[in-house]
Amino acid sequence: MKRQKAALIPVFGLIMAGICGCNNVTGIDIKASSEATSKTVEINEATRNTAKEDVTNKENESKVSENEAETAKDYEGEWHRTNTHSSTYATITISNVTDDGFDFEGYFQSYGNMGQEEGRALFAEENVAVYTQEATDYSDEAYIYFTISGGDLEIFSEGNLTGMGNHVFADGIYTTGEPIYSNANVLSETYTDDELQAIKDMLSEDDYTNGFIDNTESGIVTSEQVTMYDGTSAKHVNSFFPGLANFVGYDLLITEDGKIYYIHVDRGFATNDPNYLGEEMPVYTVD
Repeated sequence: MKRQKAALIPVFGLIMAGICGCNNVTGIDIKASSEATSKTVEINEATRNTAKEDVTNKENESKVSENEAETAKDYEGEWHRTNTHSSTYATITISNVTDDGFDFEGYFQSYGNMGQEEGRALFAEENVAVYTQEATDYSDEAYIYFTISGGDLEIFSEGNLTGMGNHVFADGIYTTGEPIYSNANVLSETYTDDELQAIKDMLSEDDYTNGFIDNTESGIVTSEQVTMYDGTSAKHVNSFFPGLANFVGYDLLITEDGKIYYIHVDRGFATNDPNYLGEEMPVYTVD
């Protein structure tokens, strides 16, 4: 077995580094790819103007019906973005709900980057609350729209929210229950038990747990059938982590006769093929 080791950099520490601006990534539109992103609120000039008036003239309080007051109470609690990748998680805590609006604190992740927003959203319509981020010398006004629908909280944003990192967004469907993540079963969907055991036998315990397993569960994982240079069939698996692509992620080949070739972007190369003398991935073609 050949191995080229590099220093361990925990993923959590790298993610926290993303708060300071890991903006070296990607051509992917992560926001558009999120299953949670949903524009459910029709934005119109009247709604926007109402939000502005409420912010600038707090003495002009709106009166709501008893049913509307009950709807307002539905917003309170801790909400988690659902139906998304676990590395694009988000949490919004809503408190101090009154007839006119509520306070919120939001923490958002998009792989290696993070963001934070907080403020007070005001009810502009019966079931639409709007947070307005005031314009500055460097940015125009921006908005976050909150709507309760079927027991879920739906959020849509408009404009450049200044508390967000690169590719970080607030949009999505949120639940007070356990969030559903699209990659929850990625290990079992990508590898068989025998393949996982063979990879574990090939790597050190640290490389297997903190490199291979962690990067599979937290990254964007793709799998495809390929043909090796000698004509044998193989499975190629790639794990990619936007924002931390130089530290998190790997390429892996498993041939039909059980040979494994694995290169981690930070931890180096390993193989269980005793006859392979290289320290890079062997040549293959996509089927």
